[in-house]
Amino acid sequence: MKFCKDTFWDTAQIWETPDPEFTDCFFSTIISLLPCYILFIFSPLELISARKKITHTLLDAFSIFKTAIPIILACLLIAEAIFIEDFVVLSDFFRFIVLLLSYGFSLFLHVDGVIRRGTKSSTVQFFYYFTLFVTYGLNIRRQLHLHEDVWVICLKAGCALVATVLYSISETTLRKQKSSKENPKTRQGYKKPIVEADLWDLNQNVTCKNTSSRLDQFYFNSSNQKAFGSQFLIASFIKLGCDCLGMLLPQIMKLMIHHADDPFEMKERAWKGYMYPILLFAASFGKSVLMAQYFDRSEALSLLLFIESVSSFQIILAKIGVWARLSNAFHYPDMVFPPPDIDQCGFMYNELGWAIIGGIAVLILTIPINVVLSYMGKKFQMQQMKAKDKRTKNLMKSWVVFESLNFTLGSHPTYKKSNNFVGTRLASSKNLPG
Repeated sequence: MKFCKDTFWDTAQIWETPDPEFTDCFFSTIISLLPCYILFIFSPLELISARKKITHTLLDAFSIFKTAIPIILACLLIAEAIFIEDFVVLSDFFRFIVLLLSYGFSLFLHVDGVIRRGTKSSTVQFFYYFTLFVTYGLNIRRQLHLHEDVWVICLKAGCALVATVLYSISETTLRKQKSSKENPKTRQGYKKPIVEADLWDLNQNVTCKNTSSRLDQFYFNSSNQKAFGSQFLIASFIKLGCDCLGMLLPQIMKLMIHHADDPFEMKERAWKGYMYPILLFAASFGKSVLMAQYFDRSEALSLLLFIESVSSFQIILAKIGVWARLSNAFHYPDMVFPPPDIDQCGFMYNELGWAIIGGIAVLILTIPINVVLSYMGKKFQMQQMKAKDKRTKNLMKSWVVFESLNFTLGSHPTYKKSNNFVGTRLASSKNLPG
């Protein structure tokens, strides 16, 4: 049995035509399953980040609807597979299994988030159902083009739209307060008042004698993992995506310029003129969002390292210097020679040839000159600051000496007589004519 009915990629059908259309194999294995890939790839990050948020919540209409939506989608998929679809090739089975697994995994994430973590909204679930709604819209257009029934796809698209709206609603402060005060024990009528004996009846596992050894054993590894593990990994992937989008922008501009210069492209494939600006805007917007997230993660790493430094008095002096150096240099190591500059040099080499080596050589030669100039400027600035401090110190000494002399001579009779004489002469000089 073949995996697909036709070829996976056909450039003439997808790109070089006034009415582009994806092949059946590419649409069924990539486009229609793109939400499932997003869910399977990014959901572990959400589970890891929220693994310790153990709270209790109350079921409401939103939670019930979000529980019912993946069940309805799974039922529609099974009914469509039994009564409508014809499984001819392996790609049909592959699409059915992946979609069914994604619906079940979405239901598991929602139930786990509501029951164990008390969450009402989920970023991964929102993007999953949003992309699912977009792919259902593309599937409706495809089936209308082939003159097929679309009522089942319309039902699925409606469920995906409702789920997108529900997952975009965040949890209110009033609900959080209500959920934090009401847990399953209070709903069951459980109540045990605190008595005076509870103040001294401590568990032996939480005493200082037992906890100090465990803290000494696991503190360093756990603190380093929490401070640098997931945050540093996520920041690295975000920076990688930002660099990829930075390399993609000039290529989109080049394709758009080539499309505008070709009369045949402008006349026969005018749809590309709309697609290139949309892709350019989407890539620029995505790069800005990813860069903002990268700097946010970097600030979080610096803050976590600072908290770890001040949390232990024994290592505070050794780690404050490390934190200061890392916090100052963490945002800018990629600016020394970032990967986009390397790729831009490669693109310029393809266009200009070996002439680009001369420009790079000039830049390399100016590096020691800039270092020397910055060192001289810093040295001159330090000299000026020392001279200013010296002048301020001399002025303060002169002022102290003057005040001491004024206090000493102020009580002497000769000083008082001379002071009265000078005052009299000044008063008489004011009455002179002219």
